[in-house]
Amino acid sequence: MAIRVGCFALINPFSLLENQLDQIKKWGFSAADLTDNTDGACLGVEYGFTALASLDANPFDIKRMFDSRGLALSCICAHANLLDPASPARYGTSQIIKGG
Repeated sequence: MAIRVGCFALINPFSLLENQLDQIKKWGFSAADLTDNTDGACLGVEYGFTALASLDANPFDIKRMFDSRGLALSCICAHANLLDPASPARYGTSQIIKGG
């Protein structure tokens, strides 16, 4: 069985996800993760200094972003504990299910 290893997509601080993926591709990886995700809008994305992607956005936009660089999406990092209850201050179960 082959194992696909994706690169952590937060390698350059204060840089958009697109820039992170471009660097990962230059390094020769064939896959990357969606490291930071949110369930809503983020001003950091609008002003170009964070690599967030919304789990409520059109998933095909994220797929196209990876496909256009010839990268596979290896995982969506939840950075969460599956036992934590949903809370505005925590990454909760509903967001984890949405990521899956």
